[in-house]
Amino acid sequence: MKAPDPAAIGAEIAALTARLGESTGPEAAAEAQRLVQLVMSFYGAGLARVLEIARAERRGPQALLEAFEADPLVASLFALHDLEPRLQTGGLLQIHTAPTSHGTDAAAGREDHCQLCAAPLPAEHPHLVDIERRRLLCACSICSAVGGRYRRVPTRYVHESVMSLTSDEWDLLGVPVGLVFFVVNSHLNRTLACYPGPAGATESLLPLETWPALVERHEWLQQLAPDVEALLVRRTAAGYRCYIVPVDACYELVGRIRRGWTGFGGGQALEREIDRFFAEIADKAARQREVPA
Repeated sequence: MKAPDPAAIGAEIAALTARLGESTGPEAAAEAQRLVQLVMSFYGAGLARVLEIARAERRGPQALLEAFEADPLVASLFALHDLEPRLQTGGLLQIHTAPTSHGTDAAAGREDHCQLCAAPLPAEHPHLVDIERRRLLCACSICSAVGGRYRRVPTRYVHESVMSLTSDEWDLLGVPVGLVFFVVNSHLNRTLACYPGPAGATESLLPLETWPALVERHEWLQQLAPDVEALLVRRTAAGYRCYIVPVDACYELVGRIRRGWTGFGGGQALEREIDRFFAEIADKAARQREVPA
């Protein structure tokens, strides 16, 4: 069974639901029948995709759950019912953000405080990564220099025309989606692939040999700072475009996706929001290139 486009299905269901609220008589009956057909089609395709993934995945239950969350159609079904198909064994490493960090669902107007000394913070303030506990923390200017297991998140954005990956390189990474960011974890000495979605960021470890080979081929990738910077990659018609960004920018993107997701596939408004985000980071990279060294 060919999987339908989740965004298109979601948009049509929303439109049908709206029309049903305004219709009576035979027209309403026809709309209701079409709505049932769409929902059955969507769930049928989703269940077929679940079986397809389950039959193909041979690496164990954790890898199977990761594959479910990385698939847009299956992830949409889970998100629709507030389900997170994750084993509660600590196998997946998660970055935990404070309630008031950028990219979360914090209430507007809430005052931020330093998570080390509790001092009030302005809207623009430094962030720290606790590399041992995998947490992203808000910090004041004094605590941001604490050192030790804490690393200050930089503010640099890098995007050049040469920064792209080939289809063969993408296939070797084994990434099942077109939007992903990679973080080198110095505590584990491993690289994590993180897939933004409606339930947050799903993380999985890359095969040990994959990342070093990629870094060796691309000099620009050797600039990436472990723990505090990420390689953000987006698949486009022009190829796999790459950006080196602060890790908190990636979690801002995760927050935008969570807040903007509608229907089964995210919706066109979310696509425009993602386009806007990438335009913003490309602009920041361009402005930083113009600043004399």
